[in-house]
Amino acid sequence: MTIADSTQAGNPGEHIRATVPFAIQNLERIPTKRYYDPEFFEWEKKHLWTRTWQMACRLEEIPNIGDFMEYTIIDKSVIVVRESETEVKAFQNVCPHRGNTLVRGTGNAKSGFVCGFHGWCWNTKGENTFVYQPHLFSEANIDPNNIRLRDVKSEVWGGNVFINFDANAASLKERLDPFYTNVGAYNIEHQRTVWWYAVEVPSNWKVGVEAFMEGYHVLQTHPQLMPKNARPATQQFAATQGGGSSLAARLAGADSAAVAKATNDFLITIGHGMDSWILEKDLTIAAGMQADLPENVEEAIPEYRRQLNDAIVEWNRAQGMPIADLNALEAAGNRPTVNPSFPNFFTLPYFGNSTSYRFRPLTPDTMIFEMRSMTLFPEGEAPECPKEPTWVDLDDPRWPAIPVQDFGNIPNIQIGVKAPALEHTSISRQIEGRISSFHQLIDGYLAGVDEETLTRAHRFASGPIDVPIVDIWTEES
Repeated sequence: MTIADSTQAGNPGEHIRATVPFAIQNLERIPTKRYYDPEFFEWEKKHLWTRTWQMACRLEEIPNIGDFMEYTIIDKSVIVVRESETEVKAFQNVCPHRGNTLVRGTGNAKSGFVCGFHGWCWNTKGENTFVYQPHLFSEANIDPNNIRLRDVKSEVWGGNVFINFDANAASLKERLDPFYTNVGAYNIEHQRTVWWYAVEVPSNWKVGVEAFMEGYHVLQTHPQLMPKNARPATQQFAATQGGGSSLAARLAGADSAAVAKATNDFLITIGHGMDSWILEKDLTIAAGMQADLPENVEEAIPEYRRQLNDAIVEWNRAQGMPIADLNALEAAGNRPTVNPSFPNFFTLPYFGNSTSYRFRPLTPDTMIFEMRSMTLFPEGEAPECPKEPTWVDLDDPRWPAIPVQDFGNIPNIQIGVKAPALEHTSISRQIEGRISSFHQLIDGYLAGVDEETLTRAHRFASGPIDVPIVDIWTEES
């Protein structure tokens, strides 16, 4: 049976494991060579990054007709250009004449793109508009279809432009749900950039991604987010997203009068630790709110959250900002959390804000990490979006405290996975399942699994973190 036969049968796992180097054989173990082996990196370059949806830029980076930016991924380059008020185009960043790179960085091409080698020109639709002395070429070589810019598939979601080199790929929504629907409900498209940092990190891109795919590391890496004296062996793991169970632990034995202070202290810790996600405007609203709470602490915690959500929504809407109905979202099970979208983009929505992470490979041992803070602004008051991130070092004091703590782990992990005695890393069956699904889906791409099967499996690799391990090729969707 071939891979194609097995994927049609709905279970390509056996053939994936036999085909891909260092494939996931045990769902709870990740072979360490996946993090540094040059051959595996080449497989990813050829089979993963050529077929996946990747966040290329924010629409606010290209606000005017003709504005363009260059998106790079390893050795590939894409031009993303605002072709009109309502349409964005993406093209391979290459002249079809002799292969010259057309643009670098950002700029405006309202009058078109010009190749710096021989002066050929194109409009923002990708159509060639000028060839110098066309009589020098055969008709076939200057046929309009042959000399137009090479299109790259693109879609817009949440104010982000995503690109995919595979013209036959399933739609962005099909690939990224439930992330696409759940995170989109926070009106991310109306948010604008507050700050945007980038750094080159000495680690494989997957090490970086995995560092943010589970909350299990919070107890040791981010102790300020845990209740005091939370280090004994009897301490139970609890997801901290949204301040839920961690906040309950902080308030054990307290009365309802302590709920407001403890909640606000927790929000302050996260807000100041991230310098995004939760902003000073939210903390000010929380500090000034007079909550009417029941005596029972277990009832008081969600009631305070409901009242705070309402206060934040009321304040934002009074400023003319289109914030979502936060309590309606949470009633539907859509709470603020860490949301990875396969393969390399995260969005963390909270109130009227969000934080995003993007990880781009450079070599088997290096990557670019980007962190962006966004929020809602009243109409006409949003700052101009930077055209590129502010490049900083890992130890730059402008990084907020929480990502700095994560940076303390990531380069060390890249060193550690190369230890001769460490053939695999081990992950929790109960709460590190997103990591397992992430690697299983990578293997599906490397093995050339068909579009339909990949799309079915995708839902296990995007969405909220801290989930159990599943076999994404056999699990019923």
